Amino acid sequence: MSRHGRLVIALLFFLGVINFADKAVIGFAAVPIMKEFHITPGQWGWVGSGFYWLFSLSAIIFGGLSDRVGTKKVLTGLSVVWAAVQFATLFTFSVPFLVATRIMLGAGEGPSYGVSLHAAAKWLPPEQRGFGYSLMSIGGAVGPALLAPVLIALIVNLGWRWAFALLGVVGLVWLLIWLIFAKESPDQQQMNVPETQISHGRTSWSRALPIIRSRNFIFSVFAGFAGYWGVTMLVVWTPAYLVHVRHFQMAQLGLLAGLPWLTTGIAQLLLGWVSDHLYRKTKNIRLARVHLSGSLLLLSAISFFMVTIVPSTGLAILFLCLGPALSSSVFGIGGALVAELIAPEHRGLIQGILVGLSTTAGLIAPIITGMVIGQGGPQNVIVGYNHAFGLAALVTLVLGILFWIVVRPPQVLTSSRMPNEFPDVRY
Repeated sequence: MSRHGRLVIALLFFLGVINFADKAVIGFAAVPIMKEFHITPGQWGWVGSGFYWLFSLSAIIFGGLSDRVGTKKVLTGLSVVWAAVQFATLFTFSVPFLVATRIMLGAGEGPSYGVSLHAAAKWLPPEQRGFGYSLMSIGGAVGPALLAPVLIALIVNLGWRWAFALLGVVGLVWLLIWLIFAKESPDQQQMNVPETQISHGRTSWSRALPIIRSRNFIFSVFAGFAGYWGVTMLVVWTPAYLVHVRHFQMAQLGLLAGLPWLTTGIAQLLLGWVSDHLYRKTKNIRLARVHLSGSLLLLSAISFFMVTIVPSTGLAILFLCLGPALSSSVFGIGGALVAELIAPEHRGLIQGILVGLSTTAGLIAPIITGMVIGQGGPQNVIVGYNHAFGLAALVTLVLGILFWIVVRPPQVLTSSRMPNEFPDVRY
């Protein structure tokens, strides 16, 4: 990459830091919010789900828009929305207003990852995309991991609303730096990325629809859905689980709540590097992207199930860390898979649709999880949480196996092959 390409990737990394800190803060503040507004687990599931009501639709709409107006403009507008909504949370004194802020924040953050992948692809050569995309993905893990102690300290000492306000300030700082330093794409005369990897046209629906209908794309969405189910467990329910089931105090959650996110970041970076290493050595996209992702989802399912049966708090925390860390690693690897097999002029739309459909897990999982936990009743909350993690294991296992079996891209990509479709001739 060029020097400016590294700068853009770094800014997109920090965008992920802010993006997922915005998501995770609702989980950090779950216990005091539930106590203040007298919210049951079933009702809390709806609060957690609110973030995703417009998330997927927004990801698709603005992913397509980024093909037309550029990724820099789209990310600029979205970051303004995030900061404004976080400041508005200071004035939250009812559950409907809280849900409204989560809906608006989700609408603003839904397109972020897909548009970020589109922006990064302009600077990353194909053999570096698994690692590059994973680097951006771990921003989502590093943000909650680094900011958890600060945010929880604010929640305990000043109240949960101030944690949201701090994230609004951080978002404004990022926006200012982005406006000053970011560029849309490499200069033609200084490009280190092949010219064919940069979009010069607009999306053609006649060429994009066959990609979307292909079984390779559909089952890649299933893999993303499984990965995001694990992420929503981490965002919405894990801090509450540690308090309600493992009996930690809120003041003790500072470093502990960030540990699963730290594990997730390390796993994403390491496994993204492994995927790229396999791709460089073998040029076998099926081995480097599909087989690796399928095995990670299987191991994630095992980890979620282990949470339900281990008696030790230490082991439970270990598997709480491994479950979402392994499943979410498919985001960077899967994004690289899609980017390598589609034409650049479709990339923003297709990545947006991939992210938008995958993250519908965020719409469904919190509600179902809240219902499952609530069925255990206040006297047997442990049973409810165990059933919820067992369900996460089942979803991850089934969808992971389907992805592993069904997705069949070309086994080997050569430098002479122009990526103009998501190959699947037998759907």
